Formats: sequence, structure tokens, C-alpha cells
Amino acid sequence: MQLSIAERMNLLVLTTVTERRGSLDLLRLLREFSAETGFS
Repeated sequence: MQLSIAERMNLLVLTTVTERRGSLDLLRLLREFSAETGFS
């Protein structure tokens, strides 16, 4: 599965946020990101 540069950056950021702040914040971020992009 090939990822675009943007997708790799998103994964990197999400991984870093998870390590620093925990999975609950990650879930909140994912909800906000999904809402902004309209991605369900």
C-alpha cells in the first residue's frame, strides 16, 4: 500500500501526538480531522 507524502506526514503527526498525549486526545483529533475534511 503506497502512501502519499501528505498521508505519511499525517501518520507521523498522529503517531507523535499519540505518544505525547495519549489515545483519548488522538480520538478527539481524528474526529476533528474527519469533520474538517468531510471524511467518514
